[in-house]
Amino acid sequence: MNKHNSILHTRRSCRAVFPAIFIAIVTSLTGTAGMADEVDLTGHGDIMAQTERAIPDEVKTQRMRDPETGRDITGEYIAEKLKYLEKIADRIIQHAADEFLRRPDKKQEIYERACQEIHQRLGMGSIGPATAAATPLMTQKKNRLAELLDIKKNDRPGFTHQGLLPFEKDGRWGYRDERGDIAIRNKYRMAHAFLPGGIAAVIDERGWAYIDRKGGIVLRPFIFDNGPDYFREGLARFTVDHKFGFFNERGEVIIKPRFDFAFPFSEGLSPACMGCREKFQGEHSIVEGGTWGYIDNKGDWVISPIFGFAGQFEEGKARVKLNGRCEFINKSGKIISDCKEEREQERLKENGKVMY
Repeated sequence: MNKHNSILHTRRSCRAVFPAIFIAIVTSLTGTAGMADEVDLTGHGDIMAQTERAIPDEVKTQRMRDPETGRDITGEYIAEKLKYLEKIADRIIQHAADEFLRRPDKKQEIYERACQEIHQRLGMGSIGPATAAATPLMTQKKNRLAELLDIKKNDRPGFTHQGLLPFEKDGRWGYRDERGDIAIRNKYRMAHAFLPGGIAAVIDERGWAYIDRKGGIVLRPFIFDNGPDYFREGLARFTVDHKFGFFNERGEVIIKPRFDFAFPFSEGLSPACMGCREKFQGEHSIVEGGTWGYIDNKGDWVISPIFGFAGQFEEGKARVKLNGRCEFINKSGKIISDCKEEREQERLKENGKVMY
């Protein structure tokens, strides 16, 4: 295999994994919470104090225990998980701020997209006892983002859990409504928070799926980073019969599955290929061969598939392979420099010198 004609992408999880056993002691929401001690959230800052008031009794009785000692580490788990989620949110905010400096006329669009990503990443990253704990953190970070971009309160969309909150009982997950009544019975191996569009990611007997508020299967997403594909610019990937397509946060199919592989959208375009093949190598997979081009958010080719490889756009340019050479193109598909020249310019910039 020619290593220059293949793409290596990982399926290894970057999502936090903690070495503990999750033990759920489920009690009713009507006052029988005496079966377990409340989670000790003291000493973990303002967010933790808000969390203590926000977590319902049932969530408070979900426990994390050290597998070796049996010691209750629920409070430590939540504190560490929130630190991890906060770093993710801060990166999203920084990226949005950087984009705003380049495109101030797109302020509202940048804000709403970043808000959606914060909601998705923190909602999907908050499994087990940290599910409710992440809610005030999400609110705080969205407010921080709005302040940085000077977004008026009337222009700030509301993001909720759609009135449904995951719960666990007997090793299976379901959803309760705001009254504490079971809305979707506990039949899943894992359940994530609902997205603003009204769908939630779960694991059933066949694997990952998105469900609606009634528990019906909407579609099955492409699996990346050991979980559902992340939404980028409002779209995420799914596959049917090994063909890639895209759907939105409402679970609506926006681009029908007809590509042999596609990268997430970046700057309005997605690198996609026809005739390429995905091969698995342990925790990784290789995509090789085929011809590559770029599609828009309707699934139409805007740069024809003539390349041996195509990377994602960043700051108006993307790396491609054409006739065996590595080149950079602009959004019109025009070659603007070769990779060697780009590397040399970067080297000169690092040395404090730029040659024109």
